[in-house]
Amino acid sequence: MARLANQPTAATTTATPGTSVVRAQLKALDGAIARAVPTGMSPQRFQRVVLTELSKNPKLERCASKTVLGAVMTAAQLGLEFGPLGQAYLVPYKDVCTLIVGYRGYIDLARRSGQLRSIVARPVHANDMFDFEYGTDERLRHRPADGDRGPIVRYYGVALLADGGQVIHVMSLADIAKYRARSKASDNGPWITDPEAMSAKTVIRRMVPWLPMSVEAAQAIETDEQVISWDGEETTVDLDTDEIIDVESSEPTDQPAAPQAEPGPVDEPGESA
Repeated sequence: MARLANQPTAATTTATPGTSVVRAQLKALDGAIARAVPTGMSPQRFQRVVLTELSKNPKLERCASKTVLGAVMTAAQLGLEFGPLGQAYLVPYKDVCTLIVGYRGYIDLARRSGQLRSIVARPVHANDMFDFEYGTDERLRHRPADGDRGPIVRYYGVALLADGGQVIHVMSLADIAKYRARSKASDNGPWITDPEAMSAKTVIRRMVPWLPMSVEAAQAIETDEQVISWDGEETTVDLDTDEIIDVESSEPTDQPAAPQAEPGPVDEPGESA
């Protein structure tokens, strides 16, 4: 994690009357946030969005302030914004705050490598035409049904690489449910408010190890759905191996397809949801 020195700690920053400790400390981090966010991202807007999230969910201000600030600083370093864009979420878990990277956040991070033509994840409904095959001749076809599409039965992701290769990955609802069950926010936050986006995010996250990866994407995997503490100088991930989704060691039933030199047919490859 990046070290941002000479910033106030929880012990040295106090709230004024009517202002929470978290808000007071957040205000004191103006300079650190301005240095952490990438070029082109407004630190003022980032701060305003964070304050809005605190107002929308009062439980966050009852979390340990160092964990709220840790999630905020990590999102700033990753260049991900909270709120309606769905790039990242602040989610209270017991008495701490967890950072959850959203579907659109993973899409943005994956694209930063500059080696992707497109990447998308979509739901498949029971009445859709859907066919896929792994192996030496990868192929995937999906045609949404007209009218009633029925319930969602699976999700898939497709990444087209700049060199002409592709990565496809299909997950059943049962596979996705396994990862949701291991999340600290399985019954809270975006898994409740945006379950389809979180299911799509799960597919993309499972594809990341097979994609050209930016530094930010690697950091997102390390910090996603984790408790992150800020000590006034740097962020630290409080790893809990019993409850994290480990991309490297936890293998799903279906494996992502290896990149292929000649992509098979894929419906609407250029669209990014």
